[in-house]
Amino acid sequence: MTVSKKHPRTPSSDTKAPRRSITPLHDTPTKLVEAALSLFARHGIEAVSIRQITLAAGQSNESAVHYHFRNKAGLIAAVLDYVNAQLAPMQREALDQLNAMAQQRAPTVREIVTLGVMPFVRFHAQSSTGRKSIRFLSRLTWQSNEGGLTLLIESLWPYYQNIESHLARALPHKPLVTLRLHGVLAISNVIHSLADTRLLGEELDLGIASDLVKDPLQLLSHFIDYIIGGLCSDERTGLTNTPPSSP
Repeated sequence: MTVSKKHPRTPSSDTKAPRRSITPLHDTPTKLVEAALSLFARHGIEAVSIRQITLAAGQSNESAVHYHFRNKAGLIAAVLDYVNAQLAPMQREALDQLNAMAQQRAPTVREIVTLGVMPFVRFHAQSSTGRKSIRFLSRLTWQSNEGGLTLLIESLWPYYQNIESHLARALPHKPLVTLRLHGVLAISNVIHSLADTRLLGEELDLGIASDLVKDPLQLLSHFIDYIIGGLCSDERTGLTNTPPSSP
């Protein structure tokens, strides 16, 4: 998997890194990005130093990060691009299915939510890289500043807007500002829940039936019920239907 060097707003005030073309599969930038992904997912972004990343990537000189990404912020952005490049095909597939369904009939809220969350579920289930990537997305929101959260929202926003347009047609009486709030909370819950599935581990006595925990499809169905409950809830917040602005 090659590394795309798109740099949206970085999670610090550091100068943005310049774009560089990266083509070989296992070149130095890709090794640095893959090492950073593993360390960020395991320890959190702020707990990992550039030195740790360079050593994990098999590099002897910390200047490799500065040369290819300018700074840690540029490396974080490159890791996010790397993750999004693998997630994007699954998102396109989900949207294609949803749009095809909408041409035949109006999708139900359950169908929209199921297709909407499936790229994240599939990505998490298919490989250790997918699991590390989802955990990295979750870790972005843990930073002490809002830079990581901004990066996450900006990267997911185009996909979410497509899902939201279908939800708005399925829930015509729900104020758009409330729908967006509930939708963003739903996406956040998906990412954080997948990032730490240990919450439902057998070592925790939560009174949850073990067969439910061991059946991913049944567990996913219950999680979708949870999301739909929020999306279809009665409006009690008093929020107006003024269209919210994009981030």
